[in-house]
Amino acid sequence: DSSSRGEREDLGGPAVREVMLAAGAAVGAYVVVPDDQEAIADQIKRMADRRHLDLVLTTGGTGLSARDVTTQATLSVIDFEVPGMAEAMRADPRVWALGEDLGRGGVFGQYAGLQAEFGPERIVDTPISEAAILGAAVGAAMTGTRPLVEMRFSDFALCAIDELVNQAAKARYMFGGQAKVPLVVRQPMGRWRSSAAQHSQSLEAWYVHIPGLVVLAPSTPADNRSLLAAAIACDDPVVYLEHKNLWGLRGEVPARPEPDPIGKARRMR
Repeated sequence: DSSSRGEREDLGGPAVREVMLAAGAAVGAYVVVPDDQEAIADQIKRMADRRHLDLVLTTGGTGLSARDVTTQATLSVIDFEVPGMAEAMRADPRVWALGEDLGRGGVFGQYAGLQAEFGPERIVDTPISEAAILGAAVGAAMTGTRPLVEMRFSDFALCAIDELVNQAAKARYMFGGQAKVPLVVRQPMGRWRSSAAQHSQSLEAWYVHIPGLVVLAPSTPADNRSLLAAAIACDDPVVYLEHKNLWGLRGEVPARPEPDPIGKARRMR
């Protein structure tokens, strides 16, 4: 598994705490720097550009750590991944996340620093078994928690399609409305550099034809903030599709937006 192998490399002296480079080019680099070292963060970005690395900066520098965004700001889509999760987890103790490598920040850095704040009981590292991950989340959701499942790539979720389609999507109907399955399944999707055929699929057309599933795909940074909150608050299973090529897109994000109502479109002109 390429996400669990790496090597340490000095990209900026003692200010850089950790650099995880993937065994292949598929998942790029995961970099953690202190909050007060913007110059070091800039240096890392320049070196990564020279080496043609896909880079995710987390917990500080010019990125965001697990802190609230309290003022309107111009952010990228991925900038809000960590603060959005932190906000939801602080607001509701039933919200938790599980998946592979979440303790070290996740394969794209979406969970960086969260295990330090919330502990391994709420940011849960799992074995490499998508069926077990999603199956456990379905049971946990039906017993009163609100799990967020990290599948890492949309392609990998196909290993758990029975748990998603035959269990999560159908439970409310099979139990006559007496059960609900409030879980979010995050699936980064789409073509990305060096990702190849098994890390690049976009499966939204499949999922929208499954009764019982809610399918969301944010397209702007503001969408990502409001739709993630709406997905976590939803009492039905949500497939949350995040296109990897949109992560760098920048835009205005309001400080305290209301969750977007699921099922109502925003008309853009």
